[in-house]
Amino acid sequence: MRLLLVEDNERVAQFVVKGLQEAGHTTDHAGNGRDGMFLAAAEPYDVIIMDRMLPGDIDGLAIIEVLRKERVAVLLVEQNVPLTLAASERIYIIEKGIVRHHALASELRVNDAVIHQYLGV
Repeated sequence: MRLLLVEDNERVAQFVVKGLQEAGHTTDHAGNGRDGMFLAAAEPYDVIIMDRMLPGDIDGLAIIEVLRKERVAVLLVEQNVPLTLAASERIYIIEKGIVRHHALASELRVNDAVIHQYLGV
């Protein structure tokens, strides 16, 4: 697979890129939103792994909004479930490596178990 990692923490990025490449994936890295937007628009990627908080004036959510229109798969790694439900179309809630919930965001927003456990309501 051809992957793009958009991550500003260089240590994290090196670790993730190394692991993905060792698994046989072609992996590019952008360290800020401007470069991430440029690469995402210029190259065809199978999956984009996106950090939300990026330096500069383009954050991960702004990039996702553009890519969503292009029907590109984006993996938003986020611990903030309300934000993820607002920014994404299909959600996978993963805890300790196990997929606990997966569905359309609209379905999970009205799922009582998700609301109680992850939204604190």
